[in-house]
Amino acid sequence: MSLEDDVRDLAQRVARIEQALGMSPAAAAAPAPEIAVERPPVETARLPHLVGRALLGLAGAYLLRALAESGTLPVAAGVGAGLVYATLWLVWAARLPAAERMETALHSLTSVLVLAPLLWEATARFHTVSTWAAAAILFSFATLGLAISWRKDILILATVVVVAVLGTAGALLIATCDALPFTLLFLAIAAAVEGSACIGHWLSERWLAATAADLAVLLTTWLVTNPRGLPPSYAPISHGWLLAALVLLLTIYLSSTIVRTLLRGFTFTFFETAQCAIALAITLNGSLRLSEEDPRIAPAVALLALLCAAACYVLSIVRVEQGRNFYTYS
Repeated sequence: MSLEDDVRDLAQRVARIEQALGMSPAAAAAPAPEIAVERPPVETARLPHLVGRALLGLAGAYLLRALAESGTLPVAAGVGAGLVYATLWLVWAARLPAAERMETALHSLTSVLVLAPLLWEATARFHTVSTWAAAAILFSFATLGLAISWRKDILILATVVVVAVLGTAGALLIATCDALPFTLLFLAIAAAVEGSACIGHWLSERWLAATAADLAVLLTTWLVTNPRGLPPSYAPISHGWLLAALVLLLTIYLSSTIVRTLLRGFTFTFFETAQCAIALAITLNGSLRLSEEDPRIAPAVALLALLCAAACYVLSIVRVEQGRNFYTYS
């Protein structure tokens, strides 16, 4: 018997067995059902790759630091190169597609992890960067982060940048004992965030900048007006600068609230109501403390309060319809 006959005989036997068991040839030939295998999301699957890239980015920053510390690269040049390097990571994060949220967050985080330690060491340790220059660099970085995140409405990028800048500024204020430049920086960032809020961006980030600005102005007020005077370790702060900071705090939040509620037609939020009251209390308290040195300040503050009250009543009657805005203004 040939091999072909053997195979035919075997096929007939299998067919008789299937028939005896009640199995149809189609059922026997049907493929087994596929078992669904849960695959991780694409971004989660790429996480090791993204983290590795971020670590390589940090390694590049440490290489620049090592070159500057060893004298191979001048410290000023190393700081400049590090600032450019951090900015490039931030721009890279902004250029990613809007759907790549995890990659955007990691690139933003890499950028601020390069900038914050670099600026800390350059200001507090090497004294290559002055406190005023450090405040200006931080403000420029925060403004750039806010501006480029508007393009695709990337909230995570704006959040990472603002948190990092505020944290670095607070740490430098304490380390350098120079309150004025960083207090003005907090006020400038608060103004930038409020400007964003006026055009509908980053409403959830307002409380963070406001809290930092409030605390910075309160600290500066206490440093200047406490009974023991300014601590010897702190850089001098004139009464004129403190008064300017107090007025700026109130102006920033009154202006943004007026723009949002009167010009843009938005309803008062809890944040706006509370922050305007807090800013007014801080400004009045600080101004009255300063009036102990200059008696002309108290009457000026009283007149300002009366004018603001009159303006609010007039606005509530003339411009505002019945509702939350009417009752808040009145």
